[in-house]
Amino acid sequence: MHESPSVPPPDLREFFPATPESVRDVRHLVTRWADGAGIDRHLAALVAGELATNAYRHTRTSGASDKYSVEMSCDVREFRIAVGDSSPRRPVARQAGADDECGRGLWIIESLGGRITTEDLVCGGKRVVATFARGNDVSVDGDG
Repeated sequence: MHESPSVPPPDLREFFPATPESVRDVRHLVTRWADGAGIDRHLAALVAGELATNAYRHTRTSGASDKYSVEMSCDVREFRIAVGDSSPRRPVARQAGADDECGRGLWIIESLGGRITTEDLVCGGKRVVATFARGNDVSVDGDG
């Protein structure tokens, strides 16, 4: 568990190209933000990585010009990681089979104590938000 700083870091919002490579950049950004917020960096990187992977896979159109947004915010009670994209398709938690290569992200986030909500965006698309209670951060070991 990490000690909360007396003043949380400012909310952060960045845009990323909808490419597989961008997920690494999202994880790095979120890790630095989590360190400043006193949040488990491995938990934050895992959650952001899962949401970003869904965003790049499910954006409505294809090509290098597609982007998705990543937003992070926190207060004394909770922290939130949100990813918005242009696809109107809402995520659905599903039971992945043993040989499936995808389909576990939302389940992983919820099993770590996250609450998943989805908001429609005025400009089209959606924002998927993972919210975690502060003080009950689950420590995710980054050495595994």
